[in-house]
Amino acid sequence: MAAPVLRVGIVAGQYPCSYLDQGIWKGSAVELWGAAAERTKLPFVVQRAGTPQEAIDSLVSGKLDVAVSCFNLTHGRLRKVGYTTPYRFEGIKILGKAKQFDLLGILSRAIKDVRLPRAFSLLFGTTLLITIATVILEKRLVEAIFAEKLSAKNFTRLWLLLTIGPSPLDKTSRLKTATLLAFSHYVRIIFSGALIAAITAAAIGESIEADGQFSIAGFSDLEGLRIGVADGSYAEALIKDKLRALHNKAGASSSTLVKYKRNQDLADALKHDQVDVIAGDAAAVEALGAQLANVGHYFIYAAELAKTPQGFLIAPTVSRAIDAALDDAVVSLETDRFQEPKP
Repeated sequence: MAAPVLRVGIVAGQYPCSYLDQGIWKGSAVELWGAAAERTKLPFVVQRAGTPQEAIDSLVSGKLDVAVSCFNLTHGRLRKVGYTTPYRFEGIKILGKAKQFDLLGILSRAIKDVRLPRAFSLLFGTTLLITIATVILEKRLVEAIFAEKLSAKNFTRLWLLLTIGPSPLDKTSRLKTATLLAFSHYVRIIFSGALIAAITAAAIGESIEADGQFSIAGFSDLEGLRIGVADGSYAEALIKDKLRALHNKAGASSSTLVKYKRNQDLADALKHDQVDVIAGDAAAVEALGAQLANVGHYFIYAAELAKTPQGFLIAPTVSRAIDAALDDAVVSLETDRFQEPKP
């Protein structure tokens, strides 16, 4: 008796796992399925499944026999459909925009930069020496400028005037004093330029610093955010369950799960500020991060949440013999992958 033709649903728009490229199915999961099907010699036809949830629904209703994409094993899915032996272990990752600093953040970074304190020290130190020399050469200059006699306060005022204010050249006729005051003016210009350069360097460095807008190390850090997920994906189910558990302890939630059909829709939503972060399996998030890097500064958070196995989904109506054959094929593929190459 000939083996039945398997109806294989491939989820579209799930780059890099399963997607259509000029009418050809591609992706890591598609390649794995092709290799597994080749080993089993099972005949099959490919059908398009719009979303992970639609693929699962089609398996339950008997419209599909196998579903292919990056499907993580969950208790909810196991109650509805079967799984092959896992071929990969993957966790959920979070992708968001890189931190954008305001003026205070830029100044804070600039102050920490060694160039800025040095520029300040040179500027104020040089003008202090010029102020002392000016007062020695022409004691009446302070009185001419401030209409008051020389005092500590007026000395400081003159020092600040030479550092950041206009040059008081019109108050003196002495050549040496005028030369010093002119020199202080150019010193101010030079070191002001250095200050601006330091702040600009800090602004550029801070704006592209590899750090996310939020501090996300676990599910609790997603509280209050708009989270983009693929409809019917493992990320949606997992984050929904985790946030529900947190909300039962803490009360009302301010988080929002926003569902999209394709991974590209997730990228567009993040790019246009329709969501704060997007969540998905690590491979998909890393691919989206590389794509978005071409249009702005984005950040993949280091935490890999709830690492779980991935495999092909099997309809409840599929025979045990076919299920076992697919399991054996996946196991043999993994065995070959880790075998030492023969000399």
